[in-house]
Amino acid sequence: MAQRMVANHLGVFLFNGGRFLFGGLILLPVVWKNLRYKRKDLPWVAAAGLLLFTASALQQQGLRSTTAANAGFITGLYVVMIPLLMAVLWKSPIRTTAWAGTRFRRGS
Repeated sequence: MAQRMVANHLGVFLFNGGRFLFGGLILLPVVWKNLRYKRKDLPWVAAAGLLLFTASALQQQGLRSTTAANAGFITGLYVVMIPLLMAVLWKSPIRTTAWAGTRFRRGS
């Protein structure tokens, strides 16, 4: 509900830009010494960033025309779909922690 109200006042791109900038600044000191990208990895990193940007912008835009419950359900599908897509496309094994994150609860 709060996300929808703020996005209506700021707009999709300003809201997401501020959100990602704030999150990135908070995480930067934590990950600074662990950043080890090679030049050949940069196109993949840029593609992942573009995909995340697009998904977030579409989700935020969708919040304007649907209920928070529907948006939450669709967002929750990311938790299930990303490990499955990685297993199929990159032959990456699905970790136990990913399976634990996909646990469904009845009635909630």
